[in-house]
Amino acid sequence: MAERDTDSEDYYSYEDDFEEESETDEEESEDENLELSHRKHQENRISSKLAEIEEHISYLKKLLDTSKDFIAGGYESRNAEFKKLPSTKTLPLPEYVAHRIDKNELYNKFGFVTFSRVTQDEDGHIVTKSLPRNTKVIKTIAIGKDRSPGSVSCFGDDKIWTTVEGKIMELHNLDGKLLKSVKTRSRNDAWDITTTKRGYLVYSDPGSKTVNRMRKKHIKELIRLRGWTPCCVCSTSLDGLLLTMISEDRKQSKVVHYTDSCEEKQTIQLDDRGNPLYSTKSWKLYVSENRNLDVCVADTDANAVVVVNQTGDLRFRYTGPHSSSKPLKPDGITTDSQCRILIADSDNHKIHILDQNGEILRYITSDLSDGPFRLCVDTRNNLFVAERNSGNIKMIAYT
Repeated sequence: MAERDTDSEDYYSYEDDFEEESETDEEESEDENLELSHRKHQENRISSKLAEIEEHISYLKKLLDTSKDFIAGGYESRNAEFKKLPSTKTLPLPEYVAHRIDKNELYNKFGFVTFSRVTQDEDGHIVTKSLPRNTKVIKTIAIGKDRSPGSVSCFGDDKIWTTVEGKIMELHNLDGKLLKSVKTRSRNDAWDITTTKRGYLVYSDPGSKTVNRMRKKHIKELIRLRGWTPCCVCSTSLDGLLLTMISEDRKQSKVVHYTDSCEEKQTIQLDDRGNPLYSTKSWKLYVSENRNLDVCVADTDANAVVVVNQTGDLRFRYTGPHSSSKPLKPDGITTDSQCRILIADSDNHKIHILDQNGEILRYITSDLSDGPFRLCVDTRNNLFVAERNSGNIKMIAYT
């Protein structure tokens, strides 16, 4: 019974507040109606005065044309009358009244930021430790051990593209059901794939030195290189493309930024001292654009991840912890909505998670015994890992 009384008090309190708000709204509505009425009246008076002036101007023109002196002699000027405009009302300007900010109320409504605890690992790398987070394999998408998945790219949050047997690109749902299968136009291998913001699948074809786009099984050539071989590709936030490439003589490598109309916008190749940023041994130059527009390249043969800003200036080079039995072998890279960089380290059977400044946040090591290979992240920060040996793609929750 006591609870009902409390509820009644709350109800009446709410009703009183509602009545007060209603009264205020009615008063404001009346003021607005009066204001509108005054404006309408003023507009009518001005319109009437303008019509009268126009009529008088017409009369004066006729007067100029008349030859009757007695009519012209009787003219009296009305300039003084017309100089007097209809009375105007000075409208008060709105006034902002600031209330005292209650910080506790803000905390209750929006929450607050807490700082992570920063420590160092045994190699001296800074490790940012936040609240405990569990890594969980949500789904395992079986592609087939004899047709191991290669590159992967999320298509929305419920489908994923992957390459199998090199020249075949397949679209699967999260239950592993095959929805679409397409071969490359040249029948060469598709080295890397990405999905654009418009939902098109784009793939690089080193054999024909082209980058191609697929839409509803129709394949269109977007880029054809001369003297260079395309390697890996990713879509940008503005629906352009980042494409890594090496020269035919294997002496140069670079990243080229293309616009959404496939025009060259930027070339990233050398650091500020004129030294090459990337190795030239193979096509293994995996690329991803971070949310802060940094360009992140996993350079497998250099055992490093190279990150430059959007103007091409080197920000950092990550080579992994020195304590590992094997050096870092970055066989895939992706970024998430928090600007974190995720690196597939296949030889060490782990995934490195860095912040946008290159500091290690944590590792994912569980359920990766078959060697993490290629990576992608959906809009909900679910991680998809293509495994080198098992023929599976694992969907992992890591945040």
